Amino acid sequence: MTGAAIQQTGNPRAETPDFSRAKDIFAQIVSVAQSAPSTTDFVRLVFRAVASNYKAVYAVMHVEVAGRVVSDDCHTGTQDPALWKTKTSQFLTQAQVLSKPKAKLFEAKDVSVRIALLSCPIADGEGKTIGAIAMVVPCKTREDAHEQLAEFRACTSAMSAGIGLLTLRQHQQPASAQTNDISGNIGTLATVSQRKGLHELAFAITNTLRSKLGCEQVALGRVHGKRARLLSISGFDKLSRRSPGVAAVADAMEECLDHGSTVVCQSTRDAKDPLDSDFRIHRAWQAEAQGATVASIPLATPTGIEAVISIRLMPGKQFSKDELAAIEKAVEPYALAIGLVDRATRSLVGHAVASAHHTARDFVNPASAARRLGCIACCLGAYWFATASIPFRVTVPAVVTPATMQHMVAPFDAPVAEIFVGAGDKVTQGQLLCKLDTRMIEIQRAEADANLKSVSMQADIARAAGELARAEQLSADIGVQEARRAMFDAQLEAASVRSPVDGVVMIDTVSDHIGQMLAVGAPMFQIAPTDSMRIELEVAESVAARIHTAKTAQFSSSAMPEEHYAMAINHRLPMAEVRNGRTVFVSYAEIEDGAVDWLRPGMKGVARVDAGERKAWWVVLRKAIDFANMRLWL
Repeated sequence: MTGAAIQQTGNPRAETPDFSRAKDIFAQIVSVAQSAPSTTDFVRLVFRAVASNYKAVYAVMHVEVAGRVVSDDCHTGTQDPALWKTKTSQFLTQAQVLSKPKAKLFEAKDVSVRIALLSCPIADGEGKTIGAIAMVVPCKTREDAHEQLAEFRACTSAMSAGIGLLTLRQHQQPASAQTNDISGNIGTLATVSQRKGLHELAFAITNTLRSKLGCEQVALGRVHGKRARLLSISGFDKLSRRSPGVAAVADAMEECLDHGSTVVCQSTRDAKDPLDSDFRIHRAWQAEAQGATVASIPLATPTGIEAVISIRLMPGKQFSKDELAAIEKAVEPYALAIGLVDRATRSLVGHAVASAHHTARDFVNPASAARRLGCIACCLGAYWFATASIPFRVTVPAVVTPATMQHMVAPFDAPVAEIFVGAGDKVTQGQLLCKLDTRMIEIQRAEADANLKSVSMQADIARAAGELARAEQLSADIGVQEARRAMFDAQLEAASVRSPVDGVVMIDTVSDHIGQMLAVGAPMFQIAPTDSMRIELEVAESVAARIHTAKTAQFSSSAMPEEHYAMAINHRLPMAEVRNGRTVFVSYAEIEDGAVDWLRPGMKGVARVDAGERKAWWVVLRKAIDFANMRLWL
C-alpha cells in the first residue's frame, strides 16, 4: 500500500463538497454543547461522535482545556489499530505544532482499498491552538478524501467554537455557582487520587479551581508541622522550588499558616477595604505578580491545618466579601480529602516516619506523659549502662588449616605413568593416587627370577656330584637372587601410590610431569587428614593482651555464615607475625563437636572469642578510650 499527500489548498478537479455527511455530526455537536456539564466532557463526547460518524479505523485526540490535558483514542471495525498508531501520532503532533490540517491517501495497486489519514488542529475561543485530532478513515476516491477533510475541518471548527462558548459560560457564572461546582467534584477527586497519590490530587485540585474560578493561578501546599510543602501550581507539571516565583508562593503559605486564618492582599490597597491586609510576605508575592490580588486560605480540620491554598486573580480583579466566603466554604472539604488521601497512599516507611514525628512532638511537650516516661526510661538506661556487665567478645579473622600433613614422595627412580587425583580432591584411605612406570622393574625382576632358577640348578648338580663346598656357595647365591626378586616385587607394589589416610589433597606436584623421571624421594602429594582440622585465629595486637586467657570461641565460615561452631583455644604462638600488613598473634583452636564434613582447609571465616564480662560502658566505648589513650596520653 502506497501513500500520497493531499494538498490542503484544494484540487481543481475536486467538486465542492456538499457536507451532507456532516449534518448529523453538526447537530450532535450543538446538542452536546448545550448539555455537557464541563468543557472536558464536551471535548470527549464530540471526539467520540466525530470518530463514529466517519467510521474511523483509528482516532486519537490530545487537547488541553480548563487546565487539564484530555487524551483519548478509539477504533471501529475488526482491523488491528496498532498498524496506524505510529503514523496517526505523527500526524497529530504535526497538526498541533503547525496549526493546520493535513491529509494523506493510502491505496493498494491490486485492490480497491483506500484509506485516508486526516488531522486537524483544535483552537480555543481566542483562536489559540490547544490540541488536535487525527483519524484513519476509509474513502472511495481521492475526491472523497478531499470532501472528508473539508467536513472534518468544519467539525473541528465547530468543536473549537463550542469550547469557546463553554469557557465563556463558566467564567460568567456567579461565585456561588462556581464554588458549588467545585464542592461537587471533591468526591471524584478523592476517589481518583486514592489510586494515584497526593500529588495527583493536588494537581487536580489546583487546575479545577483555576478553571472554575477563572483566576490566574492556584497553588496548594501540604502542612507538615509549622512548614508548608508546595505540592502543585496550576499550569505546571513540575515545580522548581528554587524558582523565585515558586519560593514566594511557598513563603506566603507559611505566613498564612502562622496567622491561622485567610490572608488577602487586594490590588487596590484600600485601607477601608475590610478584606485587605498588609502582610509583608504576601505583599512581596503581590509585587512579583505585578500587583494582582493574592490570597491564601488555610484548610483546617478539628486536629489542625492540613493544607493551604493560595490564589492569584487576573490583573484588575478583586475579591468581594461574598465571593471570598463562598470560596472558603467550597474548599473547606478539601482538608479532609487531602488528609485521607495522604494517609491512604503513604508507604510503610512514610507511616513509620510520620509516627516517629508525632511521637517526638508529644515527647517534647512538657505536659506529656510520654515525656515523663521517656525521662524515667533514659535514667534507668543510663544506670544500667554505668553499672551492668555484659559479655566482652572480640571478632577476629580465622582460617581452616590441617593439624597434620601427610607427605607422599617417589619410592624409587621411575617415570610417572598415570595420575588419578589432583589438588583439592577428597580421597579415602587406600585410594589409588597415581602409578609409576614399572617396565624396567619388571625386566629386572624377570632377570632376577631367571638367575635364581639357574643358581638353584647349579646347586642341585653340585650336591649330586658331592661338591659340598660349591653347593654351599651356590646356596648363598640363591639367597641373594631371592632378595633381589623380593626388592623388585616391593617396588612393583609401591609403584601404585595410595593414600595413607582419609583427607584432602592439598598439593599435587606431579600432574604436570606425566612421563618425566622422578628421583627417589621427590615430593608427589601432600594430604591433609579430614579428622584433624583446626582453626587458625589471627588476633590483632590491640586486643591480644585482653583475650590472652580466653579459652572458648565460636567459628562461622564465609561459606555457611549461618552455622556456628563452638571451639576450644588450645595453643598460642608466643611471637607476633606480620600478615597482610597487620601485626597479629596466631592462636589455634579445635572444634569441640568433632570433625565437620564440609569444612575444607583454606576456608576463611571469623571467630568470636569470649573474653569474659566487662562493664557495658567499657565494651561500648573501648575503641574511643583506646584512641584517646594513644593520641592524647590520657
